[in-house]
Amino acid sequence: MPNVGRPSKDCHLCRSRRVKVQPTPFVHCDLGRPACQRCIKYGAECPGYRAPQDLIFRDDTFRAKGKRKRALDEALPQASKTTDSTHSHSPVLTSSESDVAPSLQPRPGEGASGRDSSCQISPRSSTSGVHLPLGQSINVHWTANSVSMVLHVYSALEFLQSAYRLVRDDSPLIWAAHLFSRTYVTNLQYPTSMSRQSRQESEQELGGYLGKVLSSVNSALKDPTGPFRNDVLATIWVLTNYELLAGSFTDFGPNNPWLMHTRGLYSILKSRGRRQFYVPLDRQGFWPAYNLVQIQALVTNSEMPPESSEWLDVIHQTLNENEKVNFYVAKFISRIARAQSHILDIITRRDSTAAVERYHNLIHEVADAACDINNALGSDLQSKPVDSYMLTMYWATLINVHNLVQFLINFLTHCESTNGALRPQLKLQWHYSLEIIRNSAQGILDSIPAVLGPMKTSSPVDMKVVFDAIKLIWPLTAICSVTATSSDQKQAAESTLIFIGREVGIRQALNTYNRRRDIALDVRRPRGFGQAGLAD
Repeated sequence: MPNVGRPSKDCHLCRSRRVKVQPTPFVHCDLGRPACQRCIKYGAECPGYRAPQDLIFRDDTFRAKGKRKRALDEALPQASKTTDSTHSHSPVLTSSESDVAPSLQPRPGEGASGRDSSCQISPRSSTSGVHLPLGQSINVHWTANSVSMVLHVYSALEFLQSAYRLVRDDSPLIWAAHLFSRTYVTNLQYPTSMSRQSRQESEQELGGYLGKVLSSVNSALKDPTGPFRNDVLATIWVLTNYELLAGSFTDFGPNNPWLMHTRGLYSILKSRGRRQFYVPLDRQGFWPAYNLVQIQALVTNSEMPPESSEWLDVIHQTLNENEKVNFYVAKFISRIARAQSHILDIITRRDSTAAVERYHNLIHEVADAACDINNALGSDLQSKPVDSYMLTMYWATLINVHNLVQFLINFLTHCESTNGALRPQLKLQWHYSLEIIRNSAQGILDSIPAVLGPMKTSSPVDMKVVFDAIKLIWPLTAICSVTATSSDQKQAAESTLIFIGREVGIRQALNTYNRRRDIALDVRRPRGFGQAGLAD
């Protein structure tokens, strides 16, 4: 009896269980690659899908087979004559014939085009040039483009490009690409005021992908070689960016997912030890991971890990010219992180004795760190070829530490133990820190047009801007959160963050937070300085 109806494109397991197509989430097979959501939900291994050739329903009766065989036999001599008369014939694909879903990345056994031969329909025979019957084009699931989307966003990051080129079929990096791209598309497709039902459905779907990423990472790290896999390091790094896309960084509690991912990056770097600096690809992966560890230290006002000095010493011994700016900015941030952690400790404990005794040492430590980086880099730090991100990181670090210096001075002006001879020095340093904060904030704001381009809500944003916009989140948040920046600078930073959150799709930009909630109110303003320089 001839086959009739439309063939099912579901995975083998969903077809064997006769899953019906229903609009309820996770009830039907969503055709996800490499596994559908239903299989993920029930913890089953998705067996995959049928080849496109198998989706072509034909009449397989004896009479129909004989008719097709006679037509093929008649076409072969005619095709040979055509080949002899033209000597060569290059088949041209029509739009419907060439619309075949590409695989996520090239695999062993694939052709030069990077497509899996089992997922292609050959429009013509390679030997005879005979047209073969074609079925309807297969619908492409969104996961087929998730890896290419992530690679486009991070096109400037060679480490991630290399990690995806060498990725394994069971790598968590594939699932991280699905999670990141789905979150990005959801943020752009749905406004922040989306309906509760749509939000719940999206969160449920993203939760399934996030769970798959985390379980894959945990499984990989159980193996002794897990920390040395670059795809695992890249996966955790992508997860930190996903948390910014989702806007989950709302506090500094122990369950903050962004902080947990950065601690995971530190654990992997620690496990790799000194060996990672002598393997080129591992050394490439060190810098983006270490940079996030430094940002964690700055936003939490804590010191860098004890291994940081050893890592930087090894890098300095084998320093490449293209690592020069990264190295000296990293060294500067490490020294500043140590100074600001000591300042915050004094203010939090309200230790007036330690504040008076250690004031000059702390000020000199901050000044020496700034002097050393300027002597090492000189004009290189201000030149255009330098990555704008490292420059904004440098400025944001200055804003952060000098804001704490002002808080320390404010605290000293309220302390009775502060002698009169110290007060003129405190006022001079306070205004000097104010100047540095505002100059650094202006430097960050002036770099925005070159990074983001024209911020027009009517024109679509290039996906390559996403990575640059993510790197601006912390510097712009620093401008908004400190007390010393001018109102115009705060307004410009807030406008940029709103654009990044709504137009670029990075929800963290809409979740600005006050990083000084733990600072006492009387420490936020000095006593006895008058109003000069305290207001705009």
